[in-house]
Amino acid sequence: MDGSRANCGAIGERQTHRDGRATPEKESLSAMAVKIRLMRMGMKKAPYYRVVVADSHSPRDGRFIENIGIYHPNNEPSRIEIDTDKAREWLAKGAQPTEAVARLLAISGIEELAQRKQAAKELRAKRAAHREQAGAKPRKGS
Repeated sequence: MDGSRANCGAIGERQTHRDGRATPEKESLSAMAVKIRLMRMGMKKAPYYRVVVADSHSPRDGRFIENIGIYHPNNEPSRIEIDTDKAREWLAKGAQPTEAVARLLAISGIEELAQRKQAAKELRAKRAAHREQAGAKPRKGS
């Protein structure tokens, strides 16, 4: 064993690659940005979608954490089957739904989502009123 690798496993010491880069810590992997989004399935011109909980960095049709429902847009009327208990669980944990999934969740009866949107709208109005009172210039694009 050569001297450069003698203390590789020392407790509390961060290990490095051979070229000097630091290795990622295991704890940082648990703090991922999680999204609830649609995963396209089916044949060409005949899609259906799974509603999945996935890491925001994974590809659209790639790895996912949990499957919480399905959406068939081509059926008349559209078929939406979402496990509302699992969806509420993930929303409580902080998962962010995409716009399309937010509409599907509202249709399937998850009222917490509507309440969150209303609370955000009220907060924006409150901030705008506070800015007007303070005499600040309104933001561009608002």
